[in-house]
Amino acid sequence: MKSFYSNLFSTMERRCNSTPIGQLLVNMKVINPAELQHAITRQQNGDKGRLIGEILMDIGNVKEKHIAWALMTQYRFPYVPLDNYEINPEAAYLIQADIARFYNIIPVEIMGNILTIAVSNPLNYKAIRIVEVLSRCTVQIVVSTPSEIKRALNKFYDHNGNRRPSSFRFRKNERPKG
Repeated sequence: MKSFYSNLFSTMERRCNSTPIGQLLVNMKVINPAELQHAITRQQNGDKGRLIGEILMDIGNVKEKHIAWALMTQYRFPYVPLDNYEINPEAAYLIQADIARFYNIIPVEIMGNILTIAVSNPLNYKAIRIVEVLSRCTVQIVVSTPSEIKRALNKFYDHNGNRRPSSFRFRKNERPKG
């Protein structure tokens, strides 16, 4: 039996456009080849372990949305602009605020046993696996920007991780207890 990670990795490989994200950004005319080379040099020298997209954002060459669009292109996940999306609170509350904030994810929809989560890094297999275990759902991924995810989390949770009352919705026959 294959492990979760090998199944996920083989699925990602099948979905993946093999063009590196930096080259995708060049192809999209967001950056030029010299800017990409500068970021690669930084990554190889002082910023080892950092993602090329993070370095390009730090330098100021790209914005979060450019990275999200490149990830969408590279991994063929849909992009969801969370600022314009109505998140299902039933889905959002399946994962504790501290976990969602730590991994920069937010569940956005649930249909049956399929939970859709917005992520800024679709390669974070550990976060995806944790969400699957905690929610007991099959996870479907959409891409969003880190700041959009943070704003969405702030709409549902306060800084202590408590649910915000304004984000509660009740089903037709459900009434608040009190």
